[in-house]
Amino acid sequence: MNEIKMTEPINRAVAWIDETRREHPDRPLASLLAEAGMRFNLGPSDGRFLERFFQTEAPSEGRGESESP
Repeated sequence: MNEIKMTEPINRAVAWIDETRREHPDRPLASLLAEAGMRFNLGPSDGRFLERFFQTEAPSEGRGESESP
């Protein structure tokens, strides 16, 4: 199985997608992934990694944030 290293372009793409999702929660993930691929010059395997990364973390979107009653 091929592992993708968290390279600087992937780290920047993750940060950009995360920030953009917070600012524009209505934007579809697929659109953000495509834009991130172009913005950060990512290859197809990087794009697949990002897709898996964000689909895996989606159930815990509030990660790191305290829950308010």
